[in-house]
Parts: sequence; structure tokens; C-alpha cells
Amino acid sequence: MASNPFNSAENSNSGAKSEKMNVHRQMMENKLRENEGNPTNAYVSPSDAIMSPASQKLSGFKQRQMNKSNPVKPRTLFAKTAASKPEEETAETKTENA
Repeated sequence: MASNPFNSAENSNSGAKSEKMNVHRQMMENKLRENEGNPTNAYVSPSDAIMSPASQKLSGFKQRQMNKSNPVKPRTLFAKTAASKPEEETAETKTENA
């Protein structure tokens, strides 16, 4: 059979391809070694913050249970005005006494 001219070209290119692959493989290994102790470079998926409906329900349940065990004093809607009135009254009594 006659020799195929394409085979000789493929064989010469395969050596160059394997050499490039080795260079890329070494570069990748070096990057992986550098990043082994670096947790700051960890990939964070943009969908990590998205919760499924079941996860949302479970999270809400946990939050309600925590609120029951640690009740926080309810904040009044008019806390600012309620706090400012005693100050005004004390200022008025000071002027009356003077």
C-alpha cells in the first residue's frame, strides 16, 4: 500500500500537541499547588444564596423557634417620640423651678 501523506503530518503535529499539553499540565499543577492553602480563592456559586421553598420554610421555622427561646423586648413604633417627651418635660420643669 502507498503511504498516506497525512499520517506523517499527524505524527509530527502530535509531538507538538503533547508538548503543549505537558506545558499546560505543569502550569495547572503549579496553580493548584499555590492555591492549596488559600481558602479565599474558593469558588462561590451565584446561586448559593438562593434557597428552595422547603429551605425557606425550614429557615423560618428555626428563626421562630429561636425567637421563642430568646424573647426580645418589642420595639415601639414611636420610640423616638416617646423618648423625646420625658426630655421635654424635664426641660420644662427645670425652667419652672428656676
